[in-house]
Amino acid sequence: MRYFVLLLSLLVIPAAAISQSLPEVQTDIDVWPSEIFLAGTGMPDEAEVTLLVEGIGDTIPPVDIDLIFAIDVSGSMAGAPMVDAKNAATFICRGLGVFFFAQSGLVAFSDSAVLVSPLSRNHEALILLIDGLTANGGTAMGDAINLAQQELTGPRHRAGNLRVVLLLSDGSSNRGANPIVAAHNAKTTGTLIYALGIGNPVEDAILRIVVSDPDSLNYWSYPNPTKYEEILRRILGVPTYLAAREMTVSELIDSRLNYVPGSFSIGPDSTIGETVAWSVGELGSGDMWQVSFRVTASDTGQLPVEQLPTSRAHYKNFAGAWIDTPFPQAYVNVVMGVGVEEDLNPTRVESIFELGPNPFREGVTITYFGDGFSRVMITVHDLAGRLVRTLVDDVPATGSHAARWQGTDNQGTDVAAGAYVCRYESAGAVYSRILLYLK
Repeated sequence: MRYFVLLLSLLVIPAAAISQSLPEVQTDIDVWPSEIFLAGTGMPDEAEVTLLVEGIGDTIPPVDIDLIFAIDVSGSMAGAPMVDAKNAATFICRGLGVFFFAQSGLVAFSDSAVLVSPLSRNHEALILLIDGLTANGGTAMGDAINLAQQELTGPRHRAGNLRVVLLLSDGSSNRGANPIVAAHNAKTTGTLIYALGIGNPVEDAILRIVVSDPDSLNYWSYPNPTKYEEILRRILGVPTYLAAREMTVSELIDSRLNYVPGSFSIGPDSTIGETVAWSVGELGSGDMWQVSFRVTASDTGQLPVEQLPTSRAHYKNFAGAWIDTPFPQAYVNVVMGVGVEEDLNPTRVESIFELGPNPFREGVTITYFGDGFSRVMITVHDLAGRLVRTLVDDVPATGSHAARWQGTDNQGTDVAAGAYVCRYESAGAVYSRILLYLK
């Protein structure tokens, strides 16, 4: 009668053979417009980047589980610890019987791990196998977790059932695979891990790490029989069905792009060099988080937006594993402009604004025309649009004039070799030419 009342309270929704998708995080990116001008050479010279993070998957968890008991049968479990482990496992295994689609299996581990019973709905037969376990040898906890995960992801796993490992051990591990690594790999796929620390003494440091929520209700240190109902409720109950916990989003754009200051729709929580990051926290299935910002370009071509894998969502999934989900790569096409209001008559452009030699080493001469009443400004910029040198800023007399640039900035310091933009502006007309400075 006690089991009947307990298990009826767990049946919130009826069991059904429904395949469900476990919650996870999906990332996306959008860039608009997809083509811009090199900074300082035309408009538009900015692109808006939008990062989107979405929690996907079913919001109602399965009511049935596939549960693998991973029971420590090493020599340190002999005597009372082995009896206590069997009693706890028997109680929980019997509790699975009311769920029509629930399955259970058994992995025993000492010097190595053995699949004693594969997944099935014959829980009573499993109880007999649990009762027959004997303790001897070392402890290969990592091997046991790996073997349990192999069975939970194999052909006997029922699609739609939640994958669960219940580890019963004194916490000592001195054989085989690293249990922390094995547990992380299992949790990455959505397998939930619970643990009972049973032994004399219990070395529970590793057990607290391998469970799906360290230091939470997913771990019980040497529970007495009065705790078995609580443990069963926890295992059969609804887990935390968030797509992500403790999530941060990091962004690092390509070195040829630059953030536009003040353009972030959500201010970053941290900025280290060109890497910006936001603390998002929890994200449920069906929830979305997004941020937008603008960039300019310091080079031409089909430029990637992201430096991967730095640009990513970093979070703990519902099973307790840390996951990195990078953003998909997007591109922005950057082209060279000739001015906002350029005159497309080449004869007129050449007569007003000429330069040579180009490329140059010692210096380049810029020839320009003055009408006697219009201000002329001739400047040199780097490819990011930053002013390097002002060559002319006056109202020249009517006729032809010349200015010379010898590869120095406004302070007279030599600049690096490379491409620069020479800009002519007068009476509303703007012309730009690329200069190639060689050393």
